[in-house]
Amino acid sequence: MNLHKNIAKSIQFLIENNFEFAVFRLPNSEKIKLFVDQNSEKKSGFVIQAFNVKHASIFISDDLVFENENIKIENLKSITSTEKNKDLDYKSAVHFQTQNAYQLYVKEVAETCKTENLNKGVSARIKSVAIPENFDLGIYFVKLLENYKTAFVNIFYKQEIGLWLGATPETLVKKDTRFYETVSLAGTKLISANRAWTNKEKEEQQIVTDYIKDVLIDKDCSIENDLKSKTIEAGLIAHIKTEIKFNSQKTFLELAKILHPTPAVCGFPKEEALKLIRKHEGNQRQLYAGFIGVVTENIKHLFVNLRCMRITEKDFLIYVGAGITKDSKPEKEWLETENKAQTLMRFL
Repeated sequence: MNLHKNIAKSIQFLIENNFEFAVFRLPNSEKIKLFVDQNSEKKSGFVIQAFNVKHASIFISDDLVFENENIKIENLKSITSTEKNKDLDYKSAVHFQTQNAYQLYVKEVAETCKTENLNKGVSARIKSVAIPENFDLGIYFVKLLENYKTAFVNIFYKQEIGLWLGATPETLVKKDTRFYETVSLAGTKLISANRAWTNKEKEEQQIVTDYIKDVLIDKDCSIENDLKSKTIEAGLIAHIKTEIKFNSQKTFLELAKILHPTPAVCGFPKEEALKLIRKHEGNQRQLYAGFIGVVTENIKHLFVNLRCMRITEKDFLIYVGAGITKDSKPEKEWLETENKAQTLMRFL
């Protein structure tokens, strides 16, 4: 398909020429968009928020916008790449947990759920995969577009945060003509397992739903629909999902920061869960489980940054996590993170 070939080549061109950019496709959409930042600093475009809310949101401004057939090298060659200060290049030490260390982390969180004021925790880790020789990142991105139609497929580069790529299934918040909408997404199983949801998985998802509902009501938002759950598929795995429609007088980004981080990626109660994350993970999450998406005049849709990876010169750093309750088994949670990593690894 010529469109996808042009997009693959364009991504390689953008990376090789150090453009700050975002290429993305919204779920169930045929429109692939490219934003190229030309240092306007306007607050419209592709939004990036780290997991740690102390970090300010970053914009890749939509100074130049290309869509579908217009995303091709011929249209990019005339663009000037802005000057970069090498001192701003993204640098971050990475800590990798062994299987044993991760399982001990899960065990501690599960024990805390049994004995202390913690209903749910979320244990995350980073999986490193060496970049294969002669690997073409543009072609790889196209494979994600072709195989994950219901995900927010994205690749973006900003000097101070580096190069990231992902295919997330989870909306944080979006705005349509009548309502705002957010989702409660939790519980994980392989589609191939062909089994019913366990009580542990149902409980994990209900914690997220109840938290979001309570937070919205506390902030004077009105819930506008019945909160019914359903099973959705994301790559090789399935989740339990509840859609929540609501109205609010707050701004779109205010709502995003009220909702983030949800128990799906943090745990509950939030402060108790964050203590365990800081103890075992430090600031390793970076953009993982933060939020990304599009905020323009016509589109307002933000996603939890899951099924994502940071790309270095030599490695793919794949970020994965698992929800932990009192009934969690460390070996099963390790396997869950391995299964989640396959969303991105299966096409490497």
